[in-house]
Amino acid sequence: MLTLAGVAALALASGACAPRSGGPAVAVVEELEQAWQRGDRERVHDIVDFRARIEEMLGDVWRGAPPEDQDEAVDLARAMFDTTMERYWTSQYEGRPHQTRISRIDGPHVWVESRASGDGRSDFAWIYRVTSSQGRYRVTQRELKLGPVQSNTSAFYPLALKRIGQEYGRRPTLSELNANLPSLLGTMRERTYVVPDLKHLKGRGR
Repeated sequence: MLTLAGVAALALASGACAPRSGGPAVAVVEELEQAWQRGDRERVHDIVDFRARIEEMLGDVWRGAPPEDQDEAVDLARAMFDTTMERYWTSQYEGRPHQTRISRIDGPHVWVESRASGDGRSDFAWIYRVTSSQGRYRVTQRELKLGPVQSNTSAFYPLALKRIGQEYGRRPTLSELNANLPSLLGTMRERTYVVPDLKHLKGRGR
């Protein structure tokens, strides 16, 4: 199996600085999108490493939480992921000419861009970060870009912690974050950040 180091070595050996196509990271993204297209949400959720992504953004708030609170946080993250896919897949991506290729390699991560363009409409792209862990490639981050505007999911949880922390007068626990997250969705917006408005979020995924 080709490792991320192998992908990087091949890119350096060829002198390629421009985006490349092919490779295991691209295959993972294509599998995710095919699973979404056929409605196989279980497979999509298996390809995305929600736990690693949440731990990356929450740190000790995640690591110090009971397993049941971690499970609920993953359920909420899956619901947000699905809602964003549902919102943009049909309206911006499905049925359009598109190309999926590596855009850059960043340490242990391979960034893969799946761009729809060339049909007279505004360009749209799903941007996936694919990471290898224990010999398996999984998506550990997903952004979207519509025209010049790109999402920044890395800002979401820190903003949520700050907002909830202001109400509690201290750093919230994961349980408190889970309880307050649905009411915050759609209220925290930055120019380069897309947040799904999910009034129905609580109760999904369990």
